Amino acid sequence: MRPLSAVAWSAIASAAGPVLRLTLRRRVSNGKEILARLDERRGIDATPRPAGPVLWLHAASVGEAVSALPLLSALPKNVFTVFTTGTVTSARLLETRLKTLGLQDRVTHRFVPLDVPAWAGRFVKHWRPDAACFLESELWPNIFAACRRQKIPLVLVNARMSGKSVRTWRRVPRLARHVLGGFAWIAAQSEADAARFRSLGATRVDVPGNLKFAAPGLPVDRAEFLRLSALMGDRPRWLAASTHPADDALVARVHKALLARHPSLLTAIAPRHPERGAAVAAAMGGAKRRSLAEDFSAQDHVWVADTVGEMGLLYRLFPNVFMGKSFFAGGGQNFLEPARLGCAVATGPRTQNFAQARDLAVSAGALTVVQSEEGLIAWLDARLADGARVPSFAPSGDLPAILAARLVGLMKATGPVSQEMTAGVGGSRPVSAAPEKPRAQKPFFWHHGRGRLLGAALSPVSNMVAASTARRVARRGFRAPVPVICCGNAGVGGAGKTTLVLDFCARLRAQGKNVHVLTRGYGGSARGVVRVDPLAHGVGQVGDEALLLAAVSPTWKAADRAAAAAAALAAGATILLMDDGLQNPGLVKTASLLVIDGGYGFGNGRVLPAGPLREPVQAAAARCMGAVLIGADDTGALASLPPGLPVLFASLVPGADILPLIGKRVLAFAGIGRPGKFFAMLRGAGVVVAREHPFPDHHVFSAAELVNLLELARDLDAVAVTTPKDFARIPVPLKPSFRVVGVSLAWEDETALKNLLDRACTMPRVA
Repeated sequence: MRPLSAVAWSAIASAAGPVLRLTLRRRVSNGKEILARLDERRGIDATPRPAGPVLWLHAASVGEAVSALPLLSALPKNVFTVFTTGTVTSARLLETRLKTLGLQDRVTHRFVPLDVPAWAGRFVKHWRPDAACFLESELWPNIFAACRRQKIPLVLVNARMSGKSVRTWRRVPRLARHVLGGFAWIAAQSEADAARFRSLGATRVDVPGNLKFAAPGLPVDRAEFLRLSALMGDRPRWLAASTHPADDALVARVHKALLARHPSLLTAIAPRHPERGAAVAAAMGGAKRRSLAEDFSAQDHVWVADTVGEMGLLYRLFPNVFMGKSFFAGGGQNFLEPARLGCAVATGPRTQNFAQARDLAVSAGALTVVQSEEGLIAWLDARLADGARVPSFAPSGDLPAILAARLVGLMKATGPVSQEMTAGVGGSRPVSAAPEKPRAQKPFFWHHGRGRLLGAALSPVSNMVAASTARRVARRGFRAPVPVICCGNAGVGGAGKTTLVLDFCARLRAQGKNVHVLTRGYGGSARGVVRVDPLAHGVGQVGDEALLLAAVSPTWKAADRAAAAAAALAAGATILLMDDGLQNPGLVKTASLLVIDGGYGFGNGRVLPAGPLREPVQAAAARCMGAVLIGADDTGALASLPPGLPVLFASLVPGADILPLIGKRVLAFAGIGRPGKFFAMLRGAGVVVAREHPFPDHHVFSAAELVNLLELARDLDAVAVTTPKDFARIPVPLKPSFRVVGVSLAWEDETALKNLLDRACTMPRVA
C-alpha cells in the first residue's frame, strides 16, 4: 500500500502540471530547454517503440551521462536503449558522443519527463522498457510508481547519497522506504553510500565500484588538436575546468599573479555551463571565445573554451588543470577525466561529491588538493616551470561489463531475451544458469581403473613421451648456492602443490628464513622474469596461483626457472621453493617432494596421451626425497611408489573463514584441479551446499557467469562461496558479492614433517 506521503506527492505534482508547462516555456528562453522537444518533458513521443528488448537508462546531466557511456557500450547489440537526461548540455554532448562510439543506431536520447504522474505514465506506456536503470541519486517517486504499475523492474546504478540528502529523506521515512524498497537492486558507489541507502530502508544494496572510475578517455579531434598545438607552441599554460560563477574572480586573480611570473602564459577557462561564455570573457577583460571560432594569438593570455564536447581536446592541450566548484561553490567536479589523460590536476578543499575518488587519486599522486588561493598559485607556478605531463590515472576494471550483465539478467527474468543478447554482454559467452558438470574434463580413460583398451592402444606414443621426458630431466641446469626445494607431481592437473608451498612458506619464514617462490604462473601473459606484486599485477598477467603465493612470500613468475632463481638470489633469497617444475631441468633441486592427490592418485597409471602422467611414477619418485599424500589413498597410489620412500600424510582443512558459514546454505563453485575436494570439505565442516558448480582448472570467469551465479544464489537463498584461487580470478568490482573459504594442511605427524624440512634445507645439492 502506498504511504500517504507518496499519495500527497503525486497529488501535488499533478496539480502543478499547468505551472510546470509555463516553467518549461520560460526555460526555453533561457536556453535550458529546446522548444521543438518540449513534448518529451510531458512524456509525449511519436517515435514507435522498436521490437526486441528495450532498456530505459536515465542520467541527470553531463557527468552522469559520460559515466554511463561504457555501460552502454557493454550492452548487447540487440538491446535498444532509451537514454534520458535532463539538460540541454547533456543532449548536445550525447549527439556527438553516441556517434563517436558507434551507438547511434541502438541508443536514442530523450529528455526525461518531469515527475508528474500522467507525464511519467505516458512515457512508460509508450516505450514499455524491460528494465529501468537510474544513475547516481535520481529518485523520482511518480516515475518509479509508473514503472511499478507496468511491472518494470527498477535499479539504481552508481548510486550515491549525501548526508544532506539522507537528512531530507528522513523527514518522510515511509516515502523513503517505499521508494528505495522498490528497487530490484542498488549498486552503490561506496560503502558509505550503501550504508546511507540501507539506513533509509533499501534492502538489496551492494558496492561493485564507481562507473566514473571506468570511463574511457575523452575523445579528441586529432586535426584540431594538431592545429591548436602548433598555434600554442611551448607556451606555459593551464586550464580552469568546469568553473562556476563563484570561481570567476578567483581564476582572474590567479591568472594575474601567474602572468607576472610567466609573461607568455596562456590561461584557458572552460565554464561548466557553456552559455556563461560571454560573462566569463567579460570578467577576463574581453577574452576571445572558442564558441565564436576565435583563436588565441601570441598577444592573448586568456581564452574562453565555451563549447560542448571538447574537454578531451582541452585536456590534451593543457597539461595543468584546476577543477572548479571546489572552493566557494563547493562539492567538486570530475577530476578523473583529466587525470586519465595524464594531466596534473588540482582542486580546492571542497570536493565532498568525489570523496572516494579523491582519496584514491591523492594516494596515487594523481591529484593535489590545495587549501587556499595562495596554494593554488604556488602549485601552478611550480607546474608551469616544469610542464611535463604526469602518469595517467585510470582506476577502471570490468565494472561496465558486470553491470551490463546484471541488467541483462534482470531483463531476462522479466521478458523474452535471446541467446544472442546474453552472449553479447561485455563480450562474454552464454552460460547455463546451473552448470552441473565441468566443461573441460580429463578423458574418461585417464581415470583409475578405466579405459584399459584405449590406454593400451596409445601406449606406443606414451613410451615416446616418457623417453623424451627422461632425456629432458637428465640435463643439468643452474646450480643455486642456496637450498632449492621443489613441490611437484608426476601428472598433469592439480594435486595440492600450491597449498603445500604455502604451508612450507609459512613454516620456513617462521624460522627466519628468507624464502622466495618460483612459479611458472599458469595463465599469466607477462613475459620474462616478473616479481609478482599483488597490488600491481592481475590474474591475466601472472596467473591466480602466483597472486596467492605472492601474498605470503616474495614470488617470481618465469618460464625460465634459472633466470627466476638468479633474480631471487639477487633480491636476498636464502631458500628457493618451486611450485611445480619436477620435470623442468633448468634449475638443480636440492630436494624434491612428490605431491599426490589421494582421491585421484596417478589416474590409470599411464603416461600422456594414454594417461595423465608426464613421466612414469617410478622415474619421478626416484628423483624425490619423499612424497606427500593429501587426503585418503582412495586409489592405492602408494603401492606405485618405490619401497622405502618416506611418505608424509596430510589432509585439507578449511580456514577460519568457514566459521560464519557453518549451518548456512551456500552455492559453491570452483575452477581448480578437483572441485569435488572443495565441495566435500565444505560439507564435512557442516556447511549446507545447496548447489555445486564445478569449472575447469584456471577457468576465466566471464561477467555473465558470475552474475548468473549470484542470481542463482539469491534464488536458492544461499551465499556464493569459492576458493581463494578462484576468488583471485573474480573482477575487483564483483569481489564483495562473493565469500571465500581458504584451505590449509593438517599433518598426521608434525615431527616427521619438521625432520623432512630440516633435511631439505641442509642436505647437499643433488649431483
